[in-house]
Amino acid sequence: MDDEEVIAIFDTIDDYFLYMYCVEFLIKVIGLGIEKYWDDDWNKFDFGMIVMSVASSLLYSVLTLLKGAKTAKAGKLLKMAKINRVFKMFRALRTIKLVNFLIIGG
Repeated sequence: MDDEEVIAIFDTIDDYFLYMYCVEFLIKVIGLGIEKYWDDDWNKFDFGMIVMSVASSLLYSVLTLLKGAKTAKAGKLLKMAKINRVFKMFRALRTIKLVNFLIIGG
């Protein structure tokens, strides 16, 4: 497997997680109601992450389509779009903390 195939696999996995986060958002909004959803700061953070993820995915798709126009500026924007993955780690860490809290009962 070459680097492009590995990147394509990770991009596909990243997209599936984005879809799951969007479904989670919809379930929470339907279950809690819009007012109660916004009362929790973690929900606000999650929504911000979803917006950033969607925006960076769109930007990445547009830049991929414009790949023929290889300019330094487009390359920098592409790298910035991939920085989004770092922010997704915060969400994963939050989930791990929640699981530990439920297991330990702390």
